[in-house]
Amino acid sequence: EAVEPLGPAFAAQPLEELLVDYTQLFLGPVQAPAAPYGSVWIEGPGALMRDSTIAAQRCYEAGGFDLAEEFRDLPDHVAAELEFVYQLLFREAAALRNGEPPVAAAARSLRERFLREHLARWVPAFTAAVEQHARTGFYRTLARATAAFVASEAARG
Repeated sequence: EAVEPLGPAFAAQPLEELLVDYTQLFLGPVQAPAAPYGSVWIEGPGALMRDSTIAAQRCYEAGGFDLAEEFRDLPDHVAAELEFVYQLLFREAAALRNGEPPVAAAARSLRERFLREHLARWVPAFTAAVEQHARTGFYRTLARATAAFVASEAARG
């Protein structure tokens, strides 16, 4: 339900307005009101590549994952953390389908730990900042969908 309005919200805005909103939300010009990094929200403004970033990277490694070479951002970027949760959900579902309960349990356990220790700790504040500062309906809708997904996954654990 939360993602259904994304298409219409995207189509309702000229691409240039979306790009301007993206830039002011996530890049700045001076200080981004919705910096997309867990360390900023967990460890404080301006905190990048700190303990929480390294801990997220260790979770990726524990799951046998590494960031793609073409991914040119920090390991605790919201896109990387959401992708990791997706990969763990996919691994768990595939393991259940293939009759591999231990693999499914390991993926579920790592997903629950990652949500508890990382993503669910900072996404509520991050998405609230996106909703508060976004100029376009698309980013407000995306923030609500992201918050709903993370809350739902955290509650499942």
